[in-house]
Amino acid sequence: MKNTILPDALHPALKILRGYDAVHHTDFYETLHIYLKKERNIAETARQMHLHRNTLLYRLKRLEELVPADLDDDRTRLHLLLSFEIVADSIRLTL
Repeated sequence: MKNTILPDALHPALKILRGYDAVHHTDFYETLHIYLKKERNIAETARQMHLHRNTLLYRLKRLEELVPADLDDDRTRLHLLLSFEIVADSIRLTL
């Protein structure tokens, strides 16, 4: 049986960021994913992404403008993280 992802189960930010990244050749999708995986730690996120701290802060400010998500809300962060994992798992299953 083929696995399908219910689009309504995923946080809408993922679709927004994928679309924005494709059009503008940016990397906001990965930035948000790593930022959340690193528990919103600026230094660790910048280090893993090989970015200057100020570059990361700029990206995070732009993310706030692009995405309808309150990253201070623990449920929103959980929803985003689970959405990232579901997408990653579905990609691995199709390979």
